Amino acid sequence: MDGLLNLAIRVNNPWIPLNWAGRGLVELGAGHWFSGLALVTLTVGLAAATFWFALVTAERWYYTGWARMQVVTNKKKKAAPAVEGKRSSFALFIERFLPAPVRAIIGRDFLILTRDLRQMSQLVSPLIFGLLYTFMFFRGSGQAADGREATGRFMQSFSALLVYGNVGMSLFVGWMLLGQLSGNALSREGKNFWILKAAPLHPEHLLAAKFMVAYLPALGLGWFFLIGISILQGISLGGFLYGMLAVAMSLAGINGILLAFGTANANFDWEDPRKINSGKMGCIGTLVAGLFLPFAFGLFIAPLWIATAFQQPLFWGYLPGFILGVSITGLAAWLPLKMVKGRIARLGE
Repeated sequence: MDGLLNLAIRVNNPWIPLNWAGRGLVELGAGHWFSGLALVTLTVGLAAATFWFALVTAERWYYTGWARMQVVTNKKKKAAPAVEGKRSSFALFIERFLPAPVRAIIGRDFLILTRDLRQMSQLVSPLIFGLLYTFMFFRGSGQAADGREATGRFMQSFSALLVYGNVGMSLFVGWMLLGQLSGNALSREGKNFWILKAAPLHPEHLLAAKFMVAYLPALGLGWFFLIGISILQGISLGGFLYGMLAVAMSLAGINGILLAFGTANANFDWEDPRKINSGKMGCIGTLVAGLFLPFAFGLFIAPLWIATAFQQPLFWGYLPGFILGVSITGLAAWLPLKMVKGRIARLGE
């Protein structure tokens, strides 16, 4: 409780814009008219400036970006086909392990996500919340309370656990992005789903492509925050690599759950993008994925906390965490999709 109260006090700083309105009202109530009016005026001015900037930016983006894209008729010249000997090893690796239908769907979906501002806007919320909570995390200095009434062993293990807050923060922002991209992956096809259904496409290929389209951006965003926080915290190389594995496998499990629930009751009859949600099954999938997030985090981090609490080498925390975390999150990424694979042939009927 002492640590939570200290964190709340640290957030209560006069230079944080979120506190200006409340501090202004407190000053007015205390009869300090000059400082109160200054803070309230500053809050209103900042809100007006932010609204004006967002409105002008949205208008400029609309008329120079998305709207122009809808009426473009000139096609870019096709690039000359690459010579087999000059192709990169990465391209050869991708072609070897990803079938052509999977690569085609992934390429098409990424083009849609990058060209349509309605899809790109889904990156904004996870990025903003991630930066905000990361800032609050570092304002708390990542240290436990002084622990005068707690045992030294418990406080040592709790401090070691706080070091892996970077993993939890990365999982949080990745989960937010997966909620936008994975749960509505098939529903986003809308009335054009019949094209994929009529194509000679295996359900495994479709699910694999939708899985990758949602997983890769979430993994990239999660690793981005993980790398940044780890550098600021000075995490060791072993802990950093273990954190990258924990983020990758946990997001894979969450992605499998969200995609399975979204596939089970996909909605293709929407006209308004705001009604793309797949209904009750999508809500249940979001709830289950939200519960799986701390569970997956605990699978990887709890063994480290136990090993530190009993003053054992970290190897005995990494080993069970690796075995439990990889096996269970891998099962969560594979089993739900296998269960809904047979429903794809009946979707849209």
